[in-house]
Amino acid sequence: TRRRPAGSATSSDAAPPELKKSVNATTECAAAPRKPTTINGANNAPESPPRDESPGKLATARAPFCVGAVVVYSKLSVRGARHVSALWQSGAALATMDTDLCFLIAMYAVEIAAAVVFGVSTMYRWSRRHFLEHHLPFVVLASLQLAQNAATGGRATAQHAEWIALVLLISINEASAALLCVWPNAKFDRCRLVPNMLIQAGLFCCETTSWLRATARQLRDRDPAMWVTTLLSQFLLCAAAVHLSYLHKLYKVNQKVRRAASSSCLRSSSAESDDDSNLD
Repeated sequence: TRRRPAGSATSSDAAPPELKKSVNATTECAAAPRKPTTINGANNAPESPPRDESPGKLATARAPFCVGAVVVYSKLSVRGARHVSALWQSGAALATMDTDLCFLIAMYAVEIAAAVVFGVSTMYRWSRRHFLEHHLPFVVLASLQLAQNAATGGRATAQHAEWIALVLLISINEASAALLCVWPNAKFDRCRLVPNMLIQAGLFCCETTSWLRATARQLRDRDPAMWVTTLLSQFLLCAAAVHLSYLHKLYKVNQKVRRAASSSCLRSSSAESDDDSNLD
């Protein structure tokens, strides 16, 4: 064999600088670690919802506060289930309904203050507008109805007992929203769509029925002590309209999710058929 004379250049040394750069880049890409993927190319990491960087969304509160919200709303939901059961069996509300309603009002008020003053939220992907649109009207009107109990002998809230019991029962929806702040998961978030649609439909029906019953009773009895309460009951129509709009929005979101899932399944099945054709 011939020895290379000293000072002579090899083929790699004599290569142009552009070729050296491309070879080095190719070597680095080949040596870089790759993320584990499935057959369809999806990452094996746990799926989490995409981060919403909209300027209106509030920062998530610290985990202990979110966990506390989950506990409080879950407890109120259990209390609401007891009220619904009592109304279903005997037609009479439990004596603790007003107390549970006060706890719900206090919880809403704390969350409004946290959103407006400190800019944090225990509700997943909520903005200040959501709190002012959803929580604030309930706090004001429910507090005024409770204040009328002294003048009406407790009839102000008793005439809307079914609606109050349902509102307490569906506090589980707020509990799930607070849970998403601690444990963000896209599948869990999608699973909330259909139950949330049922909740909005139930609220719409209950609010409309409660308004009709309270208004018809006052027009029949013409009780002077109940006129203010009946006037406040008219806002149930506004709440029914809002929940109907929520139902429409959730329906549109659910349709988009279903179309996206069906298109994903079609792409997956086509990829599998291509793999099977390569085996023949």
